[in-house]
Amino acid sequence: MKYFLPVQVYADILMIKWFCIILVWVFGISSILCSAFNKKIGVFACYVLLVLITSAVGTKLFYNMDYEFGQNDLMYFAKYAKEHNKKLVILNDERKYSALYYYGGKVFFISQDDKEEMKKFGQMLDDRDVVVIVRERKMPKVDETLDFDIILDGRKYSLIKVK
Repeated sequence: MKYFLPVQVYADILMIKWFCIILVWVFGISSILCSAFNKKIGVFACYVLLVLITSAVGTKLFYNMDYEFGQNDLMYFAKYAKEHNKKLVILNDERKYSALYYYGGKVFFISQDDKEEMKKFGQMLDDRDVVVIVRERKMPKVDETLDFDIILDGRKYSLIKVK
């Protein structure tokens, strides 16, 4: 698995790896034993316990891993913009409501494919108190058009300031 995944993703999965392996082994062997002794209720109980334990204990681990994939970036960058009294622009095709919530003010969502919005974005950049959240995979396209400094670099997003 580590040879097919990026290092950061592998490190995140490593957190929950042993939890999943132990659960599968314990309940897998238990259900095989129950099946071998023709205990249908035992097999059913193993599956029910597997689902319950995964839901009760594993959910926190899985949600933490999910937040590591960009959600923390958006929240941290929005708080940064709010604390430093900067206007926040998200250069993306979709709305990111967590950034809107943590910023607490008007967030400008600009699509790179819409020419009118990009003109409005160009006018906004005249104001030096603007920071922009850009998705990592869109950075090469942004790099072609803007001269910027990276303020904060996250896993899935970067916070930039135009020079």
